[in-house]
Amino acid sequence: MDPVLGLSTTRQRVVALALPNLQLQGTVSPFLANLSFLSVLNLGNNSFHGDIPYVLGHLPRLRVIDIRNNQLQGSIPTSLFQNQRVQKISLPFNKLSGEMWKGPWYVPELRVLNLGNNNLTGIIPPSVGNATKLMNFSLSANRINGNIPKEIGNLSQLAFLVLRDNQLTGSIPTSLFNISSLVAVSLAFNSLSGPLLLDEGNIVSNLKHLSLSDNKISGCIPSNICQLTELQILSIPVNNIIGEIPRNIGCLSKLEEFYIGDSPIKGTIPASLANISTLQYVSCTRNRLEGPIPPELGKLSNLRQLSFGHNYNLAGQIPEAIFNISSLRRIAFNFNNLSGTIPATTGLHLPNLEQLILAGNQLEGEIPLFITNASKLVKELNLRQRRWLKLLKDYDMILHYHPRKVNVVADAFNRLSMGSLFYVEKGKREMVKNIRRLANLGVRLLDFENGGVIMHEIAKSTFCAEVKEKQVGDPILM
Repeated sequence: MDPVLGLSTTRQRVVALALPNLQLQGTVSPFLANLSFLSVLNLGNNSFHGDIPYVLGHLPRLRVIDIRNNQLQGSIPTSLFQNQRVQKISLPFNKLSGEMWKGPWYVPELRVLNLGNNNLTGIIPPSVGNATKLMNFSLSANRINGNIPKEIGNLSQLAFLVLRDNQLTGSIPTSLFNISSLVAVSLAFNSLSGPLLLDEGNIVSNLKHLSLSDNKISGCIPSNICQLTELQILSIPVNNIIGEIPRNIGCLSKLEEFYIGDSPIKGTIPASLANISTLQYVSCTRNRLEGPIPPELGKLSNLRQLSFGHNYNLAGQIPEAIFNISSLRRIAFNFNNLSGTIPATTGLHLPNLEQLILAGNQLEGEIPLFITNASKLVKELNLRQRRWLKLLKDYDMILHYHPRKVNVVADAFNRLSMGSLFYVEKGKREMVKNIRRLANLGVRLLDFENGGVIMHEIAKSTFCAEVKEKQVGDPILM
């Protein structure tokens, strides 16, 4: 290999041309087709523009064509889908357009086909099933439409299928989950519909990553999902999935990330989630879950995020054990019907906590000292206070408490809100929203005669005390 020219030769025959990352410009020369012994063409990460020469597909010994991250235009030469020796076609991050070759594919040695992040249109041709040695197939971030062809189930060596961010419709072929070599499937951000179905019977699956978010998938989470024994990431939020979380969800013993938010999933949170010791991220926001938060979740010692916000019907007290998971960075139980106090037992420790979101519940009592001493959380609050101080310093503020039915939104400190924005001048409504957020953080605003404002962070919310003092005369609370 010539280190300067990127040429590899055998008896003065060029077998490889590797010129990546050199800021080269111009067009890809059709005269490259004269290099009849060329096996590898790598021009990635340059600034080539124009079409891909059709004649490149006729190079008899071509194994690798990699021209990723350039500014190529036009359609993909059909000749590339007729090359008997090509093993890798990598053309992502260009400006390629048009449709993929709809005729018969004859690429018996093709292992990698990466056409992501272009402007391709049309359908995925059924003849893709002829590329039986294909291992990596990516069409992400194009404008591909139509169905996922059932022939994709013929790709018995497929490991990675990435079709996210297109315009695909129809259902997901059940044959997809019968490919034992499949490791990752990403079909997010399409318009796929129909239920998520796994074939009945035994499936030998090595699937680790399943991402189906932002589609129109309906039906329930399949009860035989336990067949995906190697699954590490299950991401199916923003769909039309109904029913309950399977009671046996704990069978996914290697699961690390579990996302099901923004779907009308109902029922209670299965205690069997606590059996998945590998869990790090759990996000079940904006569902229709109800009932208590299982105290067994406190056994998840690797948990970093636990989010059950905006379910509105989770009730009962916050389990104390959850506040003893030292790895937790984010706890979000906001907008539910949780009651009681925040766990305050001596010895609780959340050294990595960055976000604690409990607004919109029926909680009462004081903020425990172990939370106010959480260094990463306090640091974030101080940064917020500085931003709000800059916002509020130009205002003369008077906080009004409005009794009776004006108060309709519950927050974490009192059962009735600070008041309706209906009574606030339009120009000051955003300011009032920020004052409410400030109060939820336990920050007191002190107004001085010279017009200055001082913020004071305290463990016990004096703002809460002030509101409660005025609530004494509210007949609704008496």
